[in-house]
Amino acid sequence: MIVYGLTMQGKAEEVPKEVATWLLERNSRYPNIDFTVDCWDPHPSQIEEFETTARKYSRLYSLNASLHGVLLVIFPYLRQSWNVKIVGGLDDKENIADRAKVENIKPLSVQLRAEIAGLPKLEELEQISDEMIGLARKKGDEPLEKAIEMTPLPSDLRWTSEVSMSGEEFNELLSDPMTKKEAERAIWEKDWETLKRLKEQRRN
Repeated sequence: MIVYGLTMQGKAEEVPKEVATWLLERNSRYPNIDFTVDCWDPHPSQIEEFETTARKYSRLYSLNASLHGVLLVIFPYLRQSWNVKIVGGLDDKENIADRAKVENIKPLSVQLRAEIAGLPKLEELEQISDEMIGLARKKGDEPLEKAIEMTPLPSDLRWTSEVSMSGEEFNELLSDPMTKKEAERAIWEKDWETLKRLKEQRRN
């Protein structure tokens, strides 16, 4: 489930396009995980640190020893940081638990947190500190000052067997001028039949 954190109170339910693509793909694969979204603007004393980090890394992964593995997936910009916190647990059968129905929750494993976060191979990552690893930017991938292209994303959006869509498919709908407005409207109004129809149209 997609959840908005305290920093998003009073703001529109929308996220940068790259964050939306990541969220929708992960949410469709792990519907019993809460993905809590926050947006941070740097304090004046942090601006230089934000810029240095964003120029070097396209994505960051914050580690938490007590929670065993990746806690946050961070999308850095020069003057902004979008963070997604991974919240969830396991039931007695080691399946990801529906926390609304299961009382005794066990922690997610290190391996499962890495899988949920979409963590790249270790050889592709740089160790920044004991609590942070980063994916280095590729040549020509210049960071933006702040996110420009935003995607409407209601917090209670949950893909079901009725409307199953990958992040790539969703991205295609929003990139096509013929379907962009209708797809955005369908998401806001939870019109899953329209989304299903748009998805099928692109396949045909």
